[in-house]
Amino acid sequence: MGWIIGFHSASNILSKSPEKVKELHLKTGRTNDRSREMEALAEKHGIVIDRSSRQQMEKKFGKSHQGIAIRCIDPEIFDDRFLISLVKKVGKEGFFLMLDGITDPRNLGACMRSAECAGVDAVIIPRNKSVGITPSVVKVASGAAELVPLVMVTNISRTISLMQELGIWVFGASLDTQKSIYECDFRGPSLVVLGSEAMGMKKSTRDKCDYVGRIPMVGQLNSLNVSVAAGILLFEALRQRVENRVVR
Repeated sequence: MGWIIGFHSASNILSKSPEKVKELHLKTGRTNDRSREMEALAEKHGIVIDRSSRQQMEKKFGKSHQGIAIRCIDPEIFDDRFLISLVKKVGKEGFFLMLDGITDPRNLGACMRSAECAGVDAVIIPRNKSVGITPSVVKVASGAAELVPLVMVTNISRTISLMQELGIWVFGASLDTQKSIYECDFRGPSLVVLGSEAMGMKKSTRDKCDYVGRIPMVGQLNSLNVSVAAGILLFEALRQRVENRVVR
């Protein structure tokens, strides 16, 4: 799997999931606060630090490494049984993202990054006709692939029904409605659903949703990249949930 570079992403992994770190590279000669923080975290968790020169770092990781790079064990893929257990565990505070047919690894990675930042408990994707965890996904996710569980399910519609039976409200995003996402109430246990880059949500998926809303737009274009749409929806949901204290 790919390398995670940059202090912000590395700090998240070392702080929250140090057991997943296989390798840690630091540039020689750095003595600032961030470097000392990384060294302290590595020492705390018994992680060996490989020292590399700036030239070695740039040759291996490019010029945007910020003097640090980590490699983790491959992100784990979870199934329906894990999802059921997780939904029961988080209860009324549950917050989930479902991506129905995302095929571009950059989009999945960006969605996972937004999901982790918004406090999503798990990202759900179909097992077929969807990109899985790839090095590109991991790179774009910038640490989120190691922090937010990715659940692969066989049947999206059946999974939605199952989550509804467990008390989750399902919110879909579509252009084919006049209702705004800002009219949706995300303050309870919520599942946000987005469709594929080209086709949007399948009709069978849309019909399962409790609410379907659109993102208001005033420009001449009428669609957004799916990862941008995911960010808008997730952080509108987070805004409501913070105001209603539905966050852990």
